[in-house]
Amino acid sequence: MIGFYVNLKIKAGFEAKFEEILKEIVPASRKDKGCLNYECGKVAGTQSEYCFMEIWDTLASQEAHMKSVHMIKNATALESCKDSQEVKIINFIHVEE
Repeated sequence: MIGFYVNLKIKAGFEAKFEEILKEIVPASRKDKGCLNYECGKVAGTQSEYCFMEIWDTLASQEAHMKSVHMIKNATALESCKDSQEVKIINFIHVEE
């Protein structure tokens, strides 16, 4: 299992456009093979900062997701909204219950 924490700062005035794109890519991404969880939300107390939190069964699943039709279709529009992006990859530690 692997996680992705993606922090985005959206250009001023592009928040509504970004949130419109989310309406397509979030539900579609949740259906991608290997997706265990896929969420995006606005960072509390900010005007234009968002965070994706993703959990995938394997790195290969996440890489395939990035090549999916819905991600490729929206890539240019997403880039036009972004001011900056920071990606952190999380290798989960297996803990027995």
